[in-house]
Formats: sequence, structure tokens, C-alpha cells
Amino acid sequence: MKKLYFLLPAIALCYFIMTGQRSPDVPEKWNIDPSMTRMYTSGQYAPLPQQDYVPPSTETRMVPTPIGVFGISPNFRVHPSAGTQSETPITRHPGNPLIMLASANTFRGGSTFSTGVYVTTNGGVNWFGSDTLNNGGFSSGDPGPIIDKDGRFLMSYITTSFSMGASFSTNNGINWAPTVTFPGATTSADKNLSSTDDAPSSPFYGRSYTVYTEFGGSFTNRILLSYTTNGGVTWSTVAPVSPPTSPGHHHQGCDVRVGPNGDVYVVWANCTTNGQNSTEDSLGFARSTNGGVSWVVAKNNASNMNGIRSSNLLNGIRAAGFPRIDVDRSGGPRNGWIYVATGEKNVAPATDV
Repeated sequence: MKKLYFLLPAIALCYFIMTGQRSPDVPEKWNIDPSMTRMYTSGQYAPLPQQDYVPPSTETRMVPTPIGVFGISPNFRVHPSAGTQSETPITRHPGNPLIMLASANTFRGGSTFSTGVYVTTNGGVNWFGSDTLNNGGFSSGDPGPIIDKDGRFLMSYITTSFSMGASFSTNNGINWAPTVTFPGATTSADKNLSSTDDAPSSPFYGRSYTVYTEFGGSFTNRILLSYTTNGGVTWSTVAPVSPPTSPGHHHQGCDVRVGPNGDVYVVWANCTTNGQNSTEDSLGFARSTNGGVSWVVAKNNASNMNGIRSSNLLNGIRAAGFPRIDVDRSGGPRNGWIYVATGEKNVAPATDV
């Protein structure tokens, strides 16, 4: 009986220590906003479709067009690995189209999420790289690759603490600098993309930008921006791009491009808030004429939308109608025109497409 008197307080003390204490420096990774799109280990898997599988092409296809015949080479994996690779952006060198930088969310099981780096210097014929920055550096994914006017590679991504940060490489992605976390970013950052000003006539020539969603802090549910003027060595304090949200909405799926005169354009989806089924309700749009410092236009309803976001489009596969933007910088008759593409349904002209 005496042993029991000594044992019960010890058990109670252990329970208090194990369950009631937490370091203030450890983010509450279990308390995540359900609207976030970053990858998480679920431990639940479903078989992929079996009947509609089409084998990759193995021969070059010749496609006639009004301006000539194009040869489409066979499909191949740029970096075969045992893990998964998803969300695969790619960008090219502004002065050398043979150099391209691609990336992906990568997952090798357990908690080994990272950001892949895949590089070609001969127009896509051969590739080198890794499923992790620096062949072992881990992150939480969501890659935003860019190549600036000097040929420096920059990659924005969610850090291991779930904040927003970036790294750079000066030797075509072989080595990468340590992560720089954006000043002012919380540990609830999500869904970033990046772009660079490579217009020689721009007053902000060489400035690079990253936009993302904050699900915490003073600007919860809004699009924020940070920029670098020195090739990713330092980044500006994050600042809001999108206006405050309306009730029941949040801003997500942002993208950024720079026009031929240095104007910065940002788009995002103004989403109804319903976790992984948050339909893209309208298109948000902003324009800056002073290098992303302030915004002469910023609205959440630039155009009507009815997106396709779903937590289970098919066999557990998520889908979203987040917008992507580009600007004509050709110097031709449509120089400066802005183009936005997004997944839509029911709203004309998309109807059921």
C-alpha cells in the first residue's frame, strides 16, 4: 500500500510533464488552417485509376501548325526517384533559353518533405538535380522557382517551421545558400509563387518578388508580398497586397508577374472558406507601379469566378482553380496585355468545362 502512495504522485507528475508542457518555440503543427494546401502525411492511400491509363509517348510526334511543323519529343522523367513529386513549376533563364529551372513538392515517406531542384542547360535534353535543396536540405514544399537577370537561381518555399522563406544559387542549382525567412512572416504561410523583373527598361530591373497567403498574424487570410533587390541575400518585410477579406472568405492561390515597364501584377482567388472545398468565388487583382511597395489597384472582385476546388476530385486527389498570370513582353502589338488562366465551372464561357 505504501508503494501505491509513492507511485500515484509519480504517475500524475509524468502525465503533467508529458501532456501539459510545450516549448513556446515549437509551432502548433497540429492546429493548422484547413484551407491550407501544403502537403501533409495522412497515411491514407487510394489506388489510382486503372482503366483510363495512357502509356507515355515513346516516339517523336510531328504537329503541323500555321507557322511550321513542331516535333514533340517523348515523355521522360527529369529526375527519377522513389518518392512522389507534385506541383511542378518550371521557369527559364531570361537571357539563355537553354537553361531552365524546375521544381516540385517531394515526399519520401515519414516526415521527409522537401523542395526539388531539377536543372537543364541544354534545352531540356538532359537534366541534373535532387529531390532536396543541397541534396539533403528539408523544407515544407510549395516551390516558387525563378531565374533573375544575372542568371541567379532563386527558390521560395515554406520552411521547416511553416514560415515563408527562400534560397539562392549562383552556380545553376548545384549549391544553395541557407534559407532566409522573410521578415514578418508567421508560421502559418501557404501557397507561394515568385517572379522577377527582367525588363531592362524597368526602373526596378532585377528586383524579384514572392507572394503567398498568411493564415496567421495581423494579415490573416490575405495575400502578402516580399521582394529582394540583391538576388535573394535579403528580403523586405512582408506587406499586404490584397484588401481585407469579406465575411466567410479568404485569399489564396496567388501568382505574380512583371510587365514590360516594371509594373507588378498579382492575382489571387477570393475563396469561400470551407477547408479543402473552398470554391474560388472571384478573381482578385492588384497592380503596383513602384516595385511592390504600394498598390494603385487592389480589388477582390476583378472578375467573377466559380472555381473547381475539391478535396476529393477523384481517388482522393485534390484539385483547385487557382489563377495563373502572365504578361506579354514581346514588344509586339499586344505588348503589356495581361492574361489569366483559371479552372472554372458553370460560369460562362466555361459552363461545364
